Amino acid sequence: MLDYTYFFSVKDMVIQFMDAMNGVICKRYDADRNVLSQYPATLIYSPKQRVLYDIVNKSKQIVLPVISFSIGGIQRDPERVFNKLDGSYYDTDRYGADVAEHLRQPLPIDVTINMSIITRYQADIDQIIDNFIPYFDPYIVIQWHVPNFGHLLNSPVIWSGAINLTYPTDIDPSVNYHVTADTSFIIKGWTFKSQKTGTGKIYTIYSTYTSLSSIPTRYQDLIHDPLLVPSEHFEIHAEPRVLLVAPTLAIETSGQKYELYGDMFYGTFNVYLTGSTASIFPSGSLTAMDIFTHNQSLSSKFPAFSGVPVSSFEVINNSKIEFILPEPMNAGYEDIIVVNHSGYSNLRKDAFRPTSNPYLSGMPEYESYIEPQPESLSGLRIV
Repeated sequence: MLDYTYFFSVKDMVIQFMDAMNGVICKRYDADRNVLSQYPATLIYSPKQRVLYDIVNKSKQIVLPVISFSIGGIQRDPERVFNKLDGSYYDTDRYGADVAEHLRQPLPIDVTINMSIITRYQADIDQIIDNFIPYFDPYIVIQWHVPNFGHLLNSPVIWSGAINLTYPTDIDPSVNYHVTADTSFIIKGWTFKSQKTGTGKIYTIYSTYTSLSSIPTRYQDLIHDPLLVPSEHFEIHAEPRVLLVAPTLAIETSGQKYELYGDMFYGTFNVYLTGSTASIFPSGSLTAMDIFTHNQSLSSKFPAFSGVPVSSFEVINNSKIEFILPEPMNAGYEDIIVVNHSGYSNLRKDAFRPTSNPYLSGMPEYESYIEPQPESLSGLRIV
């Protein structure tokens, strides 16, 4: 089966380039440089030879001035080949929240665009040239989207730096007089492979490793008793982790800004407030949320809850979220829930605990040590 993604990516670049060159106006002046009239230059995607044929053929007249465009060639750009990776995975939600789409590694290409300016007067060519030459210093940049993805690409457009003018030498009474200016540009673009079927997202990574210092130096010991080698196990989770909120006390709740600190905040799509009793919130404001009911691997770990959605929040970075409390609430303690596609985190459950017991076993202080509890473990206090 043929893959038409290539044609779409080149077409998008050409459209953006022609749009950047659009809007040229040629003016007619009298002897005192007063504007008598003005004419827009017509843009045509067609080789110069075809446009000239239509000018000559009286049944297909084209009104001058005309700017024609055509693709002069496409060449692979080896200087922009950085690696041999197979591509990257992105969360686009086109096939559901549990599917990550695979954007395969694109191929860098240089697209040569031939441009011809055809006018009846030399003054028109001068005006058209003055509309683009000063801006290619050293280049302009066009923006276009990756096919089937929302990512924006910036592609430099480099002018060849030369314009060749052609004047008619064979005068034919049946042919309108015209002047032609030819130049070219190179678009530093990309072409994309066909898109693979999306794959399921990874929410948890389980890993086991053995410290080198724990491996016996004698090979015979390792053969006879493999249990001599202690292994460590750990997990990497993709759900967010709320560690603390600042400030922890709310007196004037309306419009006050709060900051959440933690990890894995990129991808957060909702923040909720909830409490141990419904009396903290205005009547009817709690909403039942069962976000992961259609995902068997997540629904048991992240059950349904009731909360008030926070309409105004901003993910500053992967470790910080800023939000504004909704309408004023009654006195009490609020829990804060941060949700992404991998799960959610409760402030009361996941709040940062400063340290474990710093004293050695057997010391008097070891038995009497009481771990300090951060204020965030109680939630956000409303007074």
